[in-house]
Amino acid sequence: MGSTPQLASTPGRPVRSLGAIAYGLGVAHGWMAAMHFTHHEVTPAAFAYFVIAVVVPLLLAYLIAGRGARRDWNKVGLWFLLLSLLIFVGLAHGLPLLGAGAR
Repeated sequence: MGSTPQLASTPGRPVRSLGAIAYGLGVAHGWMAAMHFTHHEVTPAAFAYFVIAVVVPLLLAYLIAGRGARRDWNKVGLWFLLLSLLIFVGLAHGLPLLGAGAR
């Protein structure tokens, strides 16, 4: 019981790399959704879709899990991944049914 700090993580908290992996997968999914909406063409519209695909789920995830006295960025990352998958899988399959995105 010396003065050296303990490096063990607190129980009940996910490993820090889990949040980083979730952010990376969410951003990758946003890029793939943007490519899907632009029919795999890199255009300025693809970058606009990409920004929307990242910002909207990130803001929603921050509102759900990031507010409060202590922000848990791992929880925000996991919510970001979940919301990006739910929102854009639904849009990718729902918008063509409505005639949007058709050439």
